[in-house]
Amino acid sequence: MKEANKLKVFMIIFFSAMGGMLYGYDIGIIGGALPFIKLDLGMTATQESFLGGSVLFGGAFAILIGGILADIFGRKNVITASGLIFIASVFMIYSAESYHFLLFSRLVQGIAVGFISITVPLYLTESVPSLIRGLAVTCFQLFLTAGILISVAVSLPFITKNVPLIDTHTVTLNGHEYDFKGVPVSISKDIKLDEKVPVDVPSAEAILSEAPYTLKEQLLANQVNIDKSITLENVPVLNGEQGNWRVMFSTALIPGLIVFIGGFLLIKSPRWLIMKNREQEAEKILSETIGVDAAKQQMQEVKALIEKTKNEGSLLSSLTKRHYLAPILIVFSLAILNQMAGINSILQYAPTMLKQTGLGSVYVAVIGGVVITGINFLTTALAVIIADKMERKFVITFGTLMVSIVLLTLAVLMYTMPDTSAKGMALLIGFILYIFFFAIGPGSYIWVIMSELLPTNIRSKGLAVALFLNSMASAILASSVMPITQYFNGNYGVILGVCGICTLVYSFIAFKFVPKTNGRTLEEIEQGFIK
Repeated sequence: MKEANKLKVFMIIFFSAMGGMLYGYDIGIIGGALPFIKLDLGMTATQESFLGGSVLFGGAFAILIGGILADIFGRKNVITASGLIFIASVFMIYSAESYHFLLFSRLVQGIAVGFISITVPLYLTESVPSLIRGLAVTCFQLFLTAGILISVAVSLPFITKNVPLIDTHTVTLNGHEYDFKGVPVSISKDIKLDEKVPVDVPSAEAILSEAPYTLKEQLLANQVNIDKSITLENVPVLNGEQGNWRVMFSTALIPGLIVFIGGFLLIKSPRWLIMKNREQEAEKILSETIGVDAAKQQMQEVKALIEKTKNEGSLLSSLTKRHYLAPILIVFSLAILNQMAGINSILQYAPTMLKQTGLGSVYVAVIGGVVITGINFLTTALAVIIADKMERKFVITFGTLMVSIVLLTLAVLMYTMPDTSAKGMALLIGFILYIFFFAIGPGSYIWVIMSELLPTNIRSKGLAVALFLNSMASAILASSVMPITQYFNGNYGVILGVCGICTLVYSFIAFKFVPKTNGRTLEEIEQGFIK
């Protein structure tokens, strides 16, 4: 890179990789906020899981059109627009007064994240020198893990400990007992006489939801003394926790603004410019990033390859060609299995899982989440350092093998250990090991390996489908965690076991079918499949 403009390359990597921070923030912030959203708005276990998975569903469908939009409007413009959509979603979430509007707002946020997840790896793969391509795309994953860490950490200042909560108080209606335990005393005193509360979900968390009966009717049914301000008399009180989940989400405005403003400073993808027959612009940009001589050579290679493949048809028709079918099947398999390893579900639900398994309060569980995401960030930083020094095929194979061993071990422990603090600590240690091996292997390199393996002519569309499958797998798994766990009496062993088996299959595919890519140009990798 002697001739390269290092500052320009740095800006390409930094501002586009900031999109990864948006993705990470989106994944991490829900972990600390979820227990308090549940208390504030009232949710069943199924609703809780759908809220956790909603951003992934929104992202999945955005990914389907993200590749098309990136081809039409350019990678740079889609990244900028994603920042704007993300900012809008933060304001929507902050103002949400009902579960359904919050769910919709998270779907909108997922759309922004979906555009980011398809466009940024594509943009980095096409815009940076091949010698640092692994480092550049891995920086996207590094920023993603930084976003998760920061979002979990910023949750802590907004959690208030020692808040007076109703200890135990039940109301009986139609033969059902409705428990007020856990409802803040301050909230119970401010409820309006005619406020409707649930009769179908007997839990404290659902007290403020819409339902056919008023709070006044329920209180009178249990002979609770009330006045015009609804004061509960002689109710046992305990010290609990409250969290300002709206402010937690509002902190996401900062990375959103950086991505939006930084998008205007990015260069256009030279390969996209060549595809649009804007060769002079492309050569100028390549000269600034890889040097004049290398730019001329790469221009010839890219044009020759595009000319050779421009009449080869759509992504669907490409499945009939062996040199396209092989990389497509490999990439699609990796995309699905990378999420079936459970990474997003574990990061989203870690505080909840740790608390329910016996690690104590929400505050302590969130601290455990900070430790997990901190390990994730530090290990990903290590992965960035070795990105172009160790063969990606080996690192992914080894990492997935170790992840499967950790998950299967945890699955056994969840069924054999009693629900004590020791079990919660075992789960925390297991999660730390899981995160370490995932981050050093598949977590850091999945983005770059998928971008590298797909041929130029179908890269954006192929990557869009791959990431759609990736997000759908993640969304389905995240939406299933709580209902499945509830079905098995609150035991997380089944979910961890399924993820462990999927990761073992992942390791085999990486070992058997993924080619070596380090130090090779995209055109050389593609030629390898043609031969």
